[in-house]
Amino acid sequence: LHRVDRRQRQMCIRDRLNEVCKWSWMFKQYLRDKVIDDLKELEIFIVESTESLKQEATNEDSVTLLKILKTIGSINNREKHIESMFNPLKEIVDLLKSYDMSFDDYVSNQFAELPERWITLKKLSAVVKMKIAPIQAYQVDLIKKRISMFDLRTKLYHEKFLRMPFFRVPCSNVYELCDVVHMEMIDMEKQIAGLRESAIHFQLNPPEEGKLMHCRKLVRMLKHIWDFLHAVSSCIDDWKMTAWKKINVEDMETECKRFSKEMRNFDKDMKVLKPYIETEAMIKNLLTSLRAITELQNPAIRE
Repeated sequence: LHRVDRRQRQMCIRDRLNEVCKWSWMFKQYLRDKVIDDLKELEIFIVESTESLKQEATNEDSVTLLKILKTIGSINNREKHIESMFNPLKEIVDLLKSYDMSFDDYVSNQFAELPERWITLKKLSAVVKMKIAPIQAYQVDLIKKRISMFDLRTKLYHEKFLRMPFFRVPCSNVYELCDVVHMEMIDMEKQIAGLRESAIHFQLNPPEEGKLMHCRKLVRMLKHIWDFLHAVSSCIDDWKMTAWKKINVEDMETECKRFSKEMRNFDKDMKVLKPYIETEAMIKNLLTSLRAITELQNPAIRE
């Protein structure tokens, strides 16, 4: 028994050591991959940024200018991180070497070259920033005008939108109008996204989005309430075809109360819309009619 016990302890210790070795190897491999990946990512960033900064921008070429500004912004944003990354990576390399994990010559060359290439890139960024300053000023003026024109366009569109027929009852082509408005707003939202991006890079106030967002909110609410109005109307039209003796007032009244309960949960802004008011009135009138039908169905009523 003593020998069996001892053998089990040895097996347990061996299993534990194997587990430790496995996790140790995984962690060392993770650190090695991190060094290689971080240096590779930095090298790619330096190459791509250098190519971007070498582009020639003109007054009319806002696309190229925007790419250059994005690159300069990325360099500025990453400066602190990049300049503080080399020493920790070198410490990782030294640690792994003490555990007999080696790196190829390419990694050693990266440690030697990348800091200098990064400094060169920063200098190029400063030179290019000064070079494009007049073009940037021209584009700033142009984008300000585009934003002003777009703000005027959204104001006029908002006024036109509030006069659309789907705000009134009846309206025979509600869904066709909703589709048209939806496509128009998608186009305007794409434009506003482009202007917002340009405004961010040129440090300008973005275009006013409030009126367009209000239109988007209203069209969603209108679609919802018109769906509900058609559902209620369809249900009432079916009930109108019921034979007098087969009218089940209790079931109809229960369904009407369910409709009313659903409407009470609608957004408060929906409750001022004409389709909502019309639907609410339709349900109230039907409930009043059902009370009259209950009295008329009484067998004791006189001719």
